[in-house]
Amino acid sequence: MLDVGGGPGYFREAFGRAGARYVSVDSDLGELSARGRPEPGTVMGSGMALPIRDEAVDVCYSSNVLEHVPDPWAMAEEMLRVTRPGGVVFLSFTVWLSPWGGHETAPWHYLGGEAAARRYASRHGHDPKNRYGTSLFPVSVSDALLWARHTPNGELLEAFPRYHPWWARGVVRVPGLRELATWNLAVVLRRR
Repeated sequence: MLDVGGGPGYFREAFGRAGARYVSVDSDLGELSARGRPEPGTVMGSGMALPIRDEAVDVCYSSNVLEHVPDPWAMAEEMLRVTRPGGVVFLSFTVWLSPWGGHETAPWHYLGGEAAARRYASRHGHDPKNRYGTSLFPVSVSDALLWARHTPNGELLEAFPRYHPWWARGVVRVPGLRELATWNLAVVLRRR
């Protein structure tokens, strides 16, 4: 299984206990070495141009990375490309219009990403880690569903609010409300 944007392997142990051979790809050397020396099976590379051959993995996973790349749907297509037919792609992201969309600048991101970053810097004396337009991009539930329903390379199995109880899953079907209430969207696809 491949963890896209997995840093030093935050999910390595959990996937290992499930019997998976784990490989992590991240574009940030600081993230890759956040726990010390990178583990074997850790690769430096971009999620938008994965350094992995076509149809190489059974599961391709990405947790809270999509909002950090300038072309999220290129990354999503790359995840499908490296997954074997019949394999599963799981990706989740923080929805921009949710209360946490601005990450550490939330909820001030509602006034605009740059305004939120300026406010953060004035209050904390340094820039936020996640800069709008540089390392944080607005991704919506609507765009994710549009991509997932129309990609020729995958079949949408499910889309749901990742951290909500099961009974709140229907919020994803309500335009407008879903952008505010979903907070974090999980999208599960099967590779065609």
